[in-house]
Amino acid sequence: MDDILQSCDILGVNERYIYQTASFVCKTLKFTSPVKEINQFFVFNKRSRRQILTIPTHRYKVGENCITYQGAKVWNSLPVGIRDINLAHYEFDSKLINWCLANRKKVFVWLNHVLYLFALILTYCY
Repeated sequence: MDDILQSCDILGVNERYIYQTASFVCKTLKFTSPVKEINQFFVFNKRSRRQILTIPTHRYKVGENCITYQGAKVWNSLPVGIRDINLAHYEFDSKLINWCLANRKKVFVWLNHVLYLFALILTYCY
């Protein structure tokens, strides 16, 4: 299944999660909502000039599943060129998708090397 996604440049489940989360964060930061609480989901770190979001603290492990926590973590993991909220939406989407696909190819190549080395070790052991 991964080979099909790889050859067709289709985002997998984890990549779609990153894409959707980053897209939601960008829209939330860029546009104001009539609901005040949504506008307060994400707060920029005042000490950073690179548009880093403050990761909210939580008391329990369940708090790590919250959109405010996951959104800040995903946003902060993006390269600086993608984290620019002044980009047009189509430009942000294009850069984000290309970044997801580039990261997949790096991981895919690395996994292929590991599997190849593992296969070599097995053939020499038996």
